[in-house]
Amino acid sequence: RAFINGTAHGWIDCLLEEARLYDEALDAGQIEALFEDGPVMAVDSDGDGLPD
Repeated sequence: RAFINGTAHGWIDCLLEEARLYDEALDAGQIEALFEDGPVMAVDSDGDGLPD
């Protein structure tokens, strides 16, 4: 859903490039650090064709 000032305004038609789930709310500093770290790359260290 698209949220503007905390109010839902319908759906966004888009593709997600990266998604993360957390079991707690992140503060602004944690979000900034994640953004600065860049995207998470899927690694296949054992060569089975699946990310670790």
